[in-house]
Amino acid sequence: METLQITVDRVLYPREPVNPADTPPGVVWYVLATSAGKCTGEVAWRPRKGEALTLTGRWGAYQGERNFRFTSALPNIPIDQRDLLRYAVSRTPGIGPALEETLWDALGDTWRDAIAPGVVPRYTETVHCALCETLAELDREAVKTQAIGLLMARGCTDKMALAAWAQWGANTVYTVTADPFALATLPHFSFATVDQNIRHRFEIGDDDPRRIRAGILHALRQRTASGDTVTPWATLGRDTQRLLGGYGVLITEMARQMLADGTLIGLAETQEIAAAADYAAEEAIYQWAL
Repeated sequence: METLQITVDRVLYPREPVNPADTPPGVVWYVLATSAGKCTGEVAWRPRKGEALTLTGRWGAYQGERNFRFTSALPNIPIDQRDLLRYAVSRTPGIGPALEETLWDALGDTWRDAIAPGVVPRYTETVHCALCETLAELDREAVKTQAIGLLMARGCTDKMALAAWAQWGANTVYTVTADPFALATLPHFSFATVDQNIRHRFEIGDDDPRRIRAGILHALRQRTASGDTVTPWATLGRDTQRLLGGYGVLITEMARQMLADGTLIGLAETQEIAAAADYAAEEAIYQWAL
């Protein structure tokens, strides 16, 4: 695998929607024209002109052209203040290299705290507002970079980290730190991946309530995957113990809590259990069909 530092020239595919709110959510396949040539791969946000990215992948061919096929794309926000100013200016209309140099010569490393309209000639209110808008966007991208980096340091693959960001955005670190098994609810990722590769990095022990709760839900999903909404509690309890390696008493106690908080629905007559969301959906269909 090769790492490539690029700047986005434009997005070749998919076309930019007329309404930005219509941008497809989640991870999307993009074809990018970049400073290094054509690059293709999945990104969890729509890249913008001038955005700096670190791509990991391999060179190959795409539609007869030389192409870098990347498997991960991460924002590349400069840390050095001089580089950050240059990058911010490159993404801000109305500021050229000459004004950038003037700002740096006048303000140096403190430029971000000291910058204000009129601080140097030609640095107007309009230009200042545009630069501040760019800096705010870079701050958001920095949060994204930090969140993805933290998840990857805790055992997530780049695809899982990007999927988490696409799902929870700025709340990603809070959500996953509070309960790493939230990652198992993402499409295409499983309880086993979190249980085997990630939860230990968050100091989640074998008998942690979060693991017990996630194990019950996973076992229930496995039992109902064929279309059934309910499953016998005795069967679900055995499946969960097999999955977690015991902890029958803790599993029973957690199931009681989940029944009390509405996560699970219990059918007393048949001693069966259902996920509340599945039960509600089936009940709605039944009522509609009457």
